[in-house]
Amino acid sequence: MDRICSWNDERKTGKKILSIVERAAQSSLFRKAAKLQAVARLIEDVSTTPLMLNVEVEEVEGPMSCNIPPPPSDRLWYAFRRRPIFKLRAVPQVGDRSVDLSTVSEWIETKLRQVLEKNLVCPNMDDIILPVLSGNPLLHMGYNK
Repeated sequence: MDRICSWNDERKTGKKILSIVERAAQSSLFRKAAKLQAVARLIEDVSTTPLMLNVEVEEVEGPMSCNIPPPPSDRLWYAFRRRPIFKLRAVPQVGDRSVDLSTVSEWIETKLRQVLEKNLVCPNMDDIILPVLSGNPLLHMGYNK
């Protein structure tokens, strides 16, 4: 229950911050300041700075099911049978510098866990194409005739 409350609080805080930024960007004072050459250069530098997200998956643990359908399928289907234990670390990076914003990192990690659980826990499965099972010419030679 505490998790739900903190999640709602984080969502409200994010919306508050966005509304403050939007109001500031729309103010006439900000527009006048943006016309100054030094401020315009700073805004351009910030807007062209690459934003990256480094995600490190340290551990994924849980029972997994694999399904290899009969030919002519060339895929291997896999999924966890129940919610796996993920150990993730997400570090936002602005330009060449890593940013230590624990609340942002925790929010990103939570979202990544939700996406992985949604797509990789039964009944949902992901697949990998196995070239060995596809129309590989080696399969039609020698002993396989």
